Amino acid sequence: MSLTTFKLNKPNLDTNISDKKRASLLEKLLEDNGKLVEIANSPKYLYYDQIKSLAKESGLSPEEYWLLVLINRAMGAKTTVIKSIDGDFFNWKQIDNFNEKLHAIDLQMGGQIVTDLFGLSGNYKQQFITKGIIEEAIASSQLEGAHTSRKVAKELLESGRQPRDNSERMIVNNYLVNKKLLENYIDKELSWEMLCEIQKLLTNEVLDVNDQGRMRVLADEITVNGQIGNEVFITHVPPSGEFLEKEIGRFIAFANDVDVSKDFTHPVVKAIMLHFWLGYLHPFVDGNGRLARVIFHWYLLRHNYWLFGFLSVSSVILEAPIKYAFAYIYAEQDSYNLNYFIDFNLRKIIQAFDNFKGYMERKFEENKTKVAVWNDRSDINERQKTALAYLNGGPKAKMTATSYHNFYNVSRVTATKELKKLVALSLLRQHKSGRNVFYSVNTN
Repeated sequence: MSLTTFKLNKPNLDTNISDKKRASLLEKLLEDNGKLVEIANSPKYLYYDQIKSLAKESGLSPEEYWLLVLINRAMGAKTTVIKSIDGDFFNWKQIDNFNEKLHAIDLQMGGQIVTDLFGLSGNYKQQFITKGIIEEAIASSQLEGAHTSRKVAKELLESGRQPRDNSERMIVNNYLVNKKLLENYIDKELSWEMLCEIQKLLTNEVLDVNDQGRMRVLADEITVNGQIGNEVFITHVPPSGEFLEKEIGRFIAFANDVDVSKDFTHPVVKAIMLHFWLGYLHPFVDGNGRLARVIFHWYLLRHNYWLFGFLSVSSVILEAPIKYAFAYIYAEQDSYNLNYFIDFNLRKIIQAFDNFKGYMERKFEENKTKVAVWNDRSDINERQKTALAYLNGGPKAKMTATSYHNFYNVSRVTATKELKKLVALSLLRQHKSGRNVFYSVNTN
């Protein structure tokens, strides 16, 4: 079945607005310094189909109001290094709405502020990093079609059992890449070889081995499809192999901060641009969306936004997958305006941080109370105390040596030894299910 390419509904501004009317509208815009149309940019960056009520309030037709929006957005817009298939370059404009969010991100997500705020010990920090990695692996895979539920996926990753199908394999692959990102990749500059290596890891045992780690070619006939309403459309046709070969080197140079542009671009905006650019180029047969989100995290971690090691931005994107798709569509089809994609991602980053902060505050208070029960014991270490606090979090809480190893970044031998000691002290009990040994609170 052949699919139709989705096209945005665009107003005909050439025939609907006379030159005389254009001149009077422009005068009106200049008189109020753009305040009339600023509401179309903040708190959300809106497209034509979303501004009709704003036009009515202003006393203008939707076409007239939209023309003013476009003029205002063009004033001071900057050209990026991201080239479109047509040869034009994508552009963006640093608006007040972005500056406010970027300032909040800088205050809350850089340096030592979270450690100071929550007083995290090393073991707590590792536990919450692991949680972030798990949540990001699950959500990023679900965005690309993994059908495993979050509950089953968490059990899969925490128990260390083997995946049973392609969806579970996608999640495990994503998890392993996210771990390697923190342990290895953030110390490396980006290269084509590194992109291929990550794509291979993301698609291991899911994609045919011949399609792993190779650049997409014309014969692959790849399209990006999405459901809009009740219909499935082609939402993006990736560029040709020839275009891709020319642009991938520029993408890598931009990611490595080679001086391709002398204008300063905020690191968070630049990470979002890399996210978009890789999705636009679509260099591989599969795994491009997951890879784009990995590179987004890679860039921010390399620039000391270390809190992104705790956050799962994909989890909040997963709550609005259609809006995520439209952020790409608007950017590509509305004058190559990247502000749509930047706006969407900035809002999701803030939401992810707010979710994380609320979770941390709750867990910190819970754990502080629970760990205090074992504070006077000298026969168990800090890791064992935090594990006991975790397992006392609910009647169904359980842990394996693998999850202990992941939570606290110790060897499996150490993990097993420390858990068995807690069993010997009658603080935990162990039971076997299939190949796995689970540890839970001893209620006897």
